[in-house]
Amino acid sequence: MLYTYQSVDAINWSRIKRIGIDEFAFKKGHKDFIVLLIDLDTHEIIDILEKRDKEFLRAYFALLGKEFCSQIKDFCSDMWEPFQDLAKEIFPNASIHVDRFHWTIHLNKVIDSARKSLRKTNLEEEAYKGLKWKLIKRSTNMNEEEQEALKKAFLLNPQLEKLYQMRNHFQALFDATRVNARKKNVLV
Repeated sequence: MLYTYQSVDAINWSRIKRIGIDEFAFKKGHKDFIVLLIDLDTHEIIDILEKRDKEFLRAYFALLGKEFCSQIKDFCSDMWEPFQDLAKEIFPNASIHVDRFHWTIHLNKVIDSARKSLRKTNLEEEAYKGLKWKLIKRSTNMNEEEQEALKKAFLLNPQLEKLYQMRNHFQALFDATRVNARKKNVLV
């Protein structure tokens, strides 16, 4: 996805109805973060902030005013609780969402945890070897060999297959939501 950035002074704040927020480590291994605010409708970067703590963000949005905060209909962030809590506090009319990227990471971690457990308790079982990327990969992108390897593992452990199917179901829901949003000319 391509993002653009324009001067904060050039932004028409009254048109922004859906915002996303995410933080990035400015220097890997340090606690220096920058925060991006994104207009989810245009994919433009609204602003880049030097802090992510609640007090700083609360003051930032207070400067934009109650009218701006009231016009926000959707707020999307990762699963970091301070972002979610702050959004509930300052955007009274907004639906609060967790972005699909972080949901997918979480779901993949659940599957990988199950895979690791099976591998530890069944060291000699060939069907559980080399499964990590096959479990994470979309089934539509798999070759026959990869599909067969999953089938063998699923025959030995139906619970692993159930987790895999649940994750795929969530991905299908995300995909359908994205397709429907594009048809309605709403970018997700």
